[in-house]
Amino acid sequence: NSKISTMAALLRTQVLRSYKDIIRAQRTLFKDDREPLIKSRDETRRKYLENKDVTDPEQVKALIKFAYECKEVLEGGVVQGVKVEGKENTYRVAITEKTWTTKNTDLTEPLTFFPKEKGARQRCCKE
Repeated sequence: NSKISTMAALLRTQVLRSYKDIIRAQRTLFKDDREPLIKSRDETRRKYLENKDVTDPEQVKALIKFAYECKEVLEGGVVQGVKVEGKENTYRVAITEKTWTTKNTDLTEPLTFFPKEKGARQRCCKE
């Protein structure tokens, strides 16, 4: 019985740490943009509260793992662009040491974004 309560306490600590780590990653990513910061924080809180009654240790561990995967995506896979005033179609993007890049990414050339055409099929990365 003592072993179960110790395990529960350990998992609780890990859950709280994962929550704080995600909130910290959101704060870093959206540091100058209040609206996405608040929305992402509120969604994170909602998801954690939605799962607060999960008691199975394996499910809790899976949720903790998922939380850290989300944190990695926030830190490495999401960048925020800020329009450069006075320059048409020019945005400044903060690339950090955690940002995922590939060897063929040329960040010295302007990036062009093409809006999805109406009715066009969305391509998946696995195609």
